[in-house]
Amino acid sequence: MALSFAGNGTITGLSVGGLPDGCIQSADLASGTGGKCLQFLQFNYSANTSSSSTSWVDTPLVIAITPTASTSKIWLTWNINISGTVNTVGAAFQATQNGSAIHIGDASGSLHQVTTQIRFKSYGEYEFETVTDSFLTGAVGSTSTQTFKLQWKRHWGSSAMYLNRTQDQSGSDRPVGVSTISVMEIGA
Repeated sequence: MALSFAGNGTITGLSVGGLPDGCIQSADLASGTGGKCLQFLQFNYSANTSSSSTSWVDTPLVIAITPTASTSKIWLTWNINISGTVNTVGAAFQATQNGSAIHIGDASGSLHQVTTQIRFKSYGEYEFETVTDSFLTGAVGSTSTQTFKLQWKRHWGSSAMYLNRTQDQSGSDRPVGVSTISVMEIGA
């Protein structure tokens, strides 16, 4: 079908995908079109692991994204299932971007700078808690791959922390779960 241009600005005969690649550039778009999701990636971790480290160590929740534009920002979000013995462990978490901690509290003496934390006060052996957080980075500044990791450490107590499982697995009613980390490139 041939293209037809009407006097009112209507074009007929153009099919979806009918324009050649590269014929519309970002400068051709109306202003105020930023804030759109340009890409979305997610990693689900369904195995389980534990740690007793009092120093930051990587969890298995790691994800990398290659931005399409240096002006883009990255929306990072995670959902983790964790357990530990009641009143004997506190778990702290921090997010990193390319190896540097992000989205943590301001330094204040010897206090722990963390993204989020949890201390198990009831039934921690038999069920897990779900910890979630999200964060929007500043402009990435390049189109190089950005690697995000969620790290954890024991910041209080003496027991281990357990990811995706309960500390006590002796009963048939004990849950196992899945933890997730996601990134979304947001256009400027």
